[in-house]
Amino acid sequence: MKIENGYSQAVASYFIAGRPLAMLDAAATSMLDEISSVKDWDLQALAAKSGEWYRPNVTMRGSVAVLNVVGPIFRYANLMTRYFGLQTLENLSRDFAAVQDEKRAERLVMVFDSPGGQATGISEMAEMIKKSKKPVIAYVDGMAASAAYWMASAAGRIIVSKTAELGSIGAILGVRTDREDGVVKLISSQSPLKQADPGTESGRNELQRRVDALAQVFIEDVAENRKVSVETVLNEFGRGGIRMGDKAVKLGMADEVSTFEEVVRG
Repeated sequence: MKIENGYSQAVASYFIAGRPLAMLDAAATSMLDEISSVKDWDLQALAAKSGEWYRPNVTMRGSVAVLNVVGPIFRYANLMTRYFGLQTLENLSRDFAAVQDEKRAERLVMVFDSPGGQATGISEMAEMIKKSKKPVIAYVDGMAASAAYWMASAAGRIIVSKTAELGSIGAILGVRTDREDGVVKLISSQSPLKQADPGTESGRNELQRRVDALAQVFIEDVAENRKVSVETVLNEFGRGGIRMGDKAVKLGMADEVSTFEEVVRG
């Protein structure tokens, strides 16, 4: 069964629009465009691959377990995350838990190269990392932005390559409007903010409140994880921007510049 392009636009909306993101804006836009550009979906072919949804993402280097966190991050694994090869917290948490029970693993290196993703579940995953029974090092190979940095900040140490990019601390929220599709919606008068309209002042204020509340949780978690004040995160950790390598270390966003092989060797 194939479903035409209108479905792919609906999928794009499900993944991103209306859901708070802790993700680089450019990455979110690029992914929306990619999902929406798919002309049709062969759902039967995708379903046939359902047994391949979960493949352990952990390799052993002697007594060191290496877990890769690569690409956009989403909450749950499903046909669409499989189709686009997206990272999911469902699989990451499963792999992380497996390392906790792996007798050969004395420590864990999480290798990050991600622009972030959906905010849902990120705080819980960060808490899981913080409470690890085994030492966890976050190694940023390319990028740990937004949700990815949120998780990395929970590791015992953050070690980065010279060109690693860190930060983008904050949240974004994209909302589709129905102004041009002829759809008329009636919302109960008792619940005017049930579907806040960004085109109105009250609607925009409600959506701003929602995204600010999420960003505050993010900021407070990073401050606690990095053992600095909330004011330090607000004023010195990029203010939503990106910092690279040694600069990130000097600001306290990371601990050391090194290479992956040196980190594995310990």
